[in-house]
Amino acid sequence: MRTHPREVHTAARGRLQSCRVCGISFHESAVELRERVAVPSELLTQAYSFWLSRPGIRECMVLSTCNRTEVYLSAEEWVDAREMFLGFARSVRGWDLEPAAGQVYDLRGVEAVGHSFRVASSMDSLVMGESQIFGQFKSAFRTAENHEAVGKDLHRWISRAFMAAKSVRAQTGIGEATVNVSYAAVQLARKVFESLSGKLVVLLGAGKMSELAAVHLKEAGASAIVVANRTWSKAWDLTRRFGGVSVEFSKRLDAMSESDLVICSTEARDFILDLDDVRRVMAARRHRPLLILDISVPRNVDPRVAELECVYLFDIDDLKQVVEANRAERRAEAGRAESILQRQIEDYVREESHADLAPTIAALRNQVHNICRVELDRFRRKKPDLTPQEIEQLELMLHRLAQKILHPVIAELKTAESRNSLRSVQLMLQRVIGYPRDPAP
Repeated sequence: MRTHPREVHTAARGRLQSCRVCGISFHESAVELRERVAVPSELLTQAYSFWLSRPGIRECMVLSTCNRTEVYLSAEEWVDAREMFLGFARSVRGWDLEPAAGQVYDLRGVEAVGHSFRVASSMDSLVMGESQIFGQFKSAFRTAENHEAVGKDLHRWISRAFMAAKSVRAQTGIGEATVNVSYAAVQLARKVFESLSGKLVVLLGAGKMSELAAVHLKEAGASAIVVANRTWSKAWDLTRRFGGVSVEFSKRLDAMSESDLVICSTEARDFILDLDDVRRVMAARRHRPLLILDISVPRNVDPRVAELECVYLFDIDDLKQVVEANRAERRAEAGRAESILQRQIEDYVREESHADLAPTIAALRNQVHNICRVELDRFRRKKPDLTPQEIEQLELMLHRLAQKILHPVIAELKTAESRNSLRSVQLMLQRVIGYPRDPAP
């Protein structure tokens, strides 16, 4: 489950309170649900159109991976982001998420910031420390910028999430000993076969996940890799870099008939291997056992395939056991990473809180110095014979007096902000010196 960062400014207001994250992830939701609300690239424009047209939403970023679909928002405090997410699933994906509404989270303020830092740094990933999520996070941010959905709030917030992720990578070993879903898939295959030496592997898809799988397969000693992809040039490019053979996507069943292991990772929204497909493959194999690892969201393989004799089908949720073993080996580094993230979160929250207070402090300084100037002008009119040196001494005295008055008041403002009593101090200032005239609600 997500952990909640220790709050350092419980009264963080304004800009920080506008930070929101809503969505679903592998923590609460199975792959069957995640695939229903995943946002493929062709639906991103529709997704941004939906969110930017909602009342109270100023800025947004959509992050959709195999393990989560989340929306990062700069929004008014009264916005019901969970209800909007349910509407988003209905409108953009045509799926009624209401029966699973309890799995949709709506994080605010410090909690939303902490969550974003942990996601970007892969500390909230299915495979802790995997490097792919940082690239996905950056890509989502660029896409949001391209859809003109990013303003000052999200730019400031998400940029700090990037900084936090880079600090974790630079200062810990959390990213060492490659850990990503493709790696976990290959590890699972090694457990099944004991060794991948001499094994023929078919990769269905030629995207990033397949590329990572190819790297780990080569390291594990797989003897041959066949890549089938709808765009043949991408399959060819992958085999050119990592070795193997590329085939037309229509020939995928023929390739599977000779293989020991099939790894599916495409962006297809429907099954690319249905029950009849695999039946034909198994008949050609004379029912020699076949391992199929489906690491796609939505899933690429009809789940009923698992019912076939001699077919062993695993999906992304089945990788959790492999992942848990990996987590146990990385707890020490994870602890260091969490400490780094905590400092980054505290620094950001403190800066945002003080930034909210800055206009009040600046206006207060101006108010007190204006009073001093008015009184000095009045005194000069009564004493027209004052020398320039005497006027300079009076100005210096008034400046020092103003600073002595302001120092404890500003210190009290900062203290009041952290103990959630800023409004009462502002009201006191209004009564005493007439500022602020309209205290923040």
